Amino acid sequence: HQLARFMSILNCVALQTITDEFDPQFPTLDTRGLNSSALKFLASKRDPNQRMEILTQWVQRLVVEAANKGIIIVAPPILSRSYQEISRGAVTLTRARNMTEVPFPFPYVQLVTAILVVHSCLTPILMQVVLQSSVLS
Repeated sequence: HQLARFMSILNCVALQTITDEFDPQFPTLDTRGLNSSALKFLASKRDPNQRMEILTQWVQRLVVEAANKGIIIVAPPILSRSYQEISRGAVTLTRARNMTEVPFPFPYVQLVTAILVVHSCLTPILMQVVLQSSVLS
């Protein structure tokens, strides 16, 4: 049950990392059964990136402990794949965060806007010339 709750919190923190809102609240599973001091430690971190890294480490630690106790009985390559997927999720989130944090260059915005305005003005005129019918253009 801890793994599901940590993954729920990890999902929430990941969404908080890439959102533009100041203090967004995303739904998570309840925190029953989780260590209160660990949750206080996690809440003390203001940077969502740090919280995400901490939660990722906790999830990986839970998987390792479950594998050592025999709760998760899988072949090592499959277990290794679970770590790769967690890592891939973190990398994908970092790419998404970079897309939200790095602004689109201002000159390109101005160029695209100008091209759209020219296109909007010229299209009806060119359609009138090409179609030779005011009804169809």
